[in-house]
Amino acid sequence: MRAHGGRERVVERNRIFVVARGTILTHARTRTHTTGKFLAANLLGGVLQCLVSCLLGLVPPTAVGWYAMMVKTHVAFMMNGFLAVLLSFVGPEIGKSLSDDQMKVWALTMQMGTWFNGLAHLKGAISGTKAPMVRSMGRAPHGEDAVMEGMLMFCGVNIIVALVLTCWGLHKRCKA
Repeated sequence: MRAHGGRERVVERNRIFVVARGTILTHARTRTHTTGKFLAANLLGGVLQCLVSCLLGLVPPTAVGWYAMMVKTHVAFMMNGFLAVLLSFVGPEIGKSLSDDQMKVWALTMQMGTWFNGLAHLKGAISGTKAPMVRSMGRAPHGEDAVMEGMLMFCGVNIIVALVLTCWGLHKRCKA
């Protein structure tokens, strides 16, 4: 027990009991603190991706091996940053229906997926290569890159997991 502002506070595993004037007020420790940390980290990650996108927009065409891929990198970081920010605002709703472990997986996969997408394109822009799956970019100056393709596949799987968890959490909220 700790005295705090004229009240005694008893912390017991997952519950906080506040004793005031002989009355015990119970507060179930909600997951809002834990969920809030995940959402704040996801929001920060999204905003940082938008910042990285803006900074990459300042890179001159002569500084990279393939400028068309650099433009795609700029767009990828911006769109993935917006996705992370958007899902951070949806997060409080899904946080009410997903467990802490599911929220950890959600936040981790969202960040890994969105960052790896931009990083894969940045790798291609610097090296002048493209992934074999990126057919719409035309011919790369230095050929194709299997590592970039692996990074894009990793990104896709992670974003899909995060979006499935988002849909699952929203579905459970709609049923509640």
